[in-house]
Amino acid sequence: MVASLLRLPPILISRRALLGLMAALAAAGCLVCSATTQADEAPFYRGKTLSVQIGFSAGGYDLYGRTLARHIGRHLPGNPEVIALNMPGAGSIRLTNWLGSVAPRDGTHIGIIDRGLFLASVLDPATKIDLDSLSWIGSIASETLLCVSRRGAKVTRFEDLQNTEFVAGGLSKNDISYTSAALLSNMFRAKLRFVGGYPGGNDITLALERGEIDGRCAWSLSSVKSTRPQWLTDGSINLLVQYTAQRNPEIPTIPSLTEFAAADTARAVIRFLYSPEAAARPIVAPKAIPAERLAVLQKAFMDTMKDPDFIHEATRAGLEVSPTPGTEVEKLVKSLAQTPKHIISAAQEYTK
Repeated sequence: MVASLLRLPPILISRRALLGLMAALAAAGCLVCSATTQADEAPFYRGKTLSVQIGFSAGGYDLYGRTLARHIGRHLPGNPEVIALNMPGAGSIRLTNWLGSVAPRDGTHIGIIDRGLFLASVLDPATKIDLDSLSWIGSIASETLLCVSRRGAKVTRFEDLQNTEFVAGGLSKNDISYTSAALLSNMFRAKLRFVGGYPGGNDITLALERGEIDGRCAWSLSSVKSTRPQWLTDGSINLLVQYTAQRNPEIPTIPSLTEFAAADTARAVIRFLYSPEAAARPIVAPKAIPAERLAVLQKAFMDTMKDPDFIHEATRAGLEVSPTPGTEVEKLVKSLAQTPKHIISAAQEYTK
């Protein structure tokens, strides 16, 4: 057909028609390339095991990682076995550095890490976090972070924080739990003391139940819904504030942090610090894996996000599913690194 068209007299083929034909051929070529890539990768994954590494112990990230692991194998060419493994340490810095420098670079190891590392790498260059050593597969969900107090604590609303001592539990100083607690202390003069060292979110929740701490900041709404859904209705916790620019419609009576910020710079800092929540459950791989294999993993990830079985299980577990493609996560990470210096400096002061 193409050959016959090209033999027609030139006057019968307009420039617009020729451009349209070229575009159609290019699109067809891309479809062939995509199908070829999938077919080429099938022999690689067939008979192999894909490891989904989780940078925390039990908790929200663990639930997300294990749910993904149960379904993504069906969407990879060759249908490899998939296992989920925990590698907790330093708020997932251990896993991040392992993936970037130690893990096999063949596409058989991926992981879920803390989105708080997006900020830590910008706010504290001395922190040994090399995000440039990672490839971005996608993010399972966006999040709304909360600061909560337990039943029986003296702090029951945001305004109490300025007058009453509040002990908040968290992971480490490289984690969003510390950043969120420090922000309340430095920007809003909260009488807050941070206790870190918990290996995972579930450990912080247990400490809250035991009364070891008064509350927890930077706890995602989806994690509350998936691990302690009854707490949202039975009075076990008080929702003090949501770390957002606008109130989440699911919890419209809980104020957003920007409502208490008086200055433009303070509001800009809050937006900067919590923009990673748009890619709150990031799935990553080593940077050096073959480009065509990364493309296959990215496609398998997005196909999993549309899988009815995956969505059903996630919904039953109370997990938010609002995926972001890997290319968009990568853009977000790069945009954070390009934040104006005066905003970064202000954020550093507010979160030190």
